[in-house]
Amino acid sequence: MNVPLSSYYIAAKLLWDPADDVDQLVDEYHRLYFAEAAGPMFQYYRVMEDRMAATKIAVPGAAWEKAAVVYSSAFLAEMHAVVTSALAQAKTETTRRRVSRHIQHLDYSRRLLAGLESLARGDKGTACEQIATLQKDVLTNMSQWEGILARTDMEKFIGTPLNKLRAQLDRKGP
Repeated sequence: MNVPLSSYYIAAKLLWDPADDVDQLVDEYHRLYFAEAAGPMFQYYRVMEDRMAATKIAVPGAAWEKAAVVYSSAFLAEMHAVVTSALAQAKTETTRRRVSRHIQHLDYSRRLLAGLESLARGDKGTACEQIATLQKDVLTNMSQWEGILARTDMEKFIGTPLNKLRAQLDRKGP
C-alpha cells in the first residue's frame, strides 16, 4: 500500500505531541520535504485529497474500475500543470527528484486512464494493448517505479483484470 510520506511524518509528530495543530504539521511537512516547490506541491496534495473525498474513493490507482471515477483526462492535465510548476521552482536535485516522481505517477495514471477509456468505449482490443504495454513498461523498469508503484499493483490490481480481459478477447476470437 502506498501511503504518502506526509502521513508518517504527521503521525510521528502527533505521537510526540498530540496537541500539535495538524494543518501546521502539513504545512511544515511540505516546506521541509519540497523546499522551494512546497506551494504547488501543497496545492497538488490538497486538490487530490479533495477529489478523492468528493468521489469517496481512497485509493484510485489500486483498483482499475475506480481509477476512471477519480481521474479524468482534464483533471490529470490540471494536476500535471501544477506539478510541472513545482518542478520549475525546484532548485536542488533532491527536490527535482521528489517532484519528478509525481509527474511519473501522473503519467502512469494518464496511460491507465487511456486504456480504461478505450474499454468504456467497447474497444477491448485497444484497451488490452494499452494496459498490457503499461504493465510491461513498469515491470521491465521496476527500479524506476520504487516508492511509486509496487510490483503487486502491476500483478494483482492490473494483472488480474487484464488477464480477464484477455480471456474475453480469446473467447471472442478474431
